[in-house]
Amino acid sequence: MAEYIVSGARMICDKGEFSSVLSIPSGRMRVGGKLAAGRKDCVPQKHVAPFGMCSSGTYLCSGKAKPGEEHPCVLDLMDHYYLTDEEASITDLAEQIGSLESCRRQLRDLISLSVNEMTGIQHERSRQMNYALSDRLSEQYSVIWRKTENLYEMRQAAGEIAQAAAAFAETARQNCAYLKEGCADASLCQRLDAVCEKQNLLISQGAVLSGLPEAGGNQMVTTESFLICRCGGVITFESSGQ
Repeated sequence: MAEYIVSGARMICDKGEFSSVLSIPSGRMRVGGKLAAGRKDCVPQKHVAPFGMCSSGTYLCSGKAKPGEEHPCVLDLMDHYYLTDEEASITDLAEQIGSLESCRRQLRDLISLSVNEMTGIQHERSRQMNYALSDRLSEQYSVIWRKTENLYEMRQAAGEIAQAAAAFAETARQNCAYLKEGCADASLCQRLDAVCEKQNLLISQGAVLSGLPEAGGNQMVTTESFLICRCGGVITFESSGQ
């Protein structure tokens, strides 16, 4: 599963001696509070540190190659990362990332709180489970939870998550109505009403995803991206840094 690359990601060159850590000293894009890598954030020494000794058989073809028996890494890099998935590009990046971060947290919190509260009330009432509603809630919960594990996955599945959020909200309201049937405990009824209110917020977070513009414009680097060195090395990511 691809993830956006942020400052602190670990990089490895297939012709290098050891890995190095990506540094993003400044920028507008953030993921999880960390500065995110853009397509041009691959300047030698500024963003990318050397990988030790180079074992490439075409080392001397580089204009930066050092003469002699030892071949230290000279970071003769291309000026951009290659993005294997062009869907990793998004418009108005800074604003979208902030919205997605907040939306991701709220979606996961809301479905967890809703399920926990409904389950607790069901046990307190000793009410038999409505298996049809429970199965639908579980299915929708699973979709939302899996598709919001990281921002990259969430961005790609925005429409699917929005639909699952709306379906979860409707099913949760139906389950609350079922749990309220014949309930004489005012405090339990109030708690169920509160769960129903949370579903409005859940739907609004789904609308945030539905309202995102199509991918395009500024491009972000993911764990599936790679960098080419003119000495003959291919640089990939061991970790995203998140």
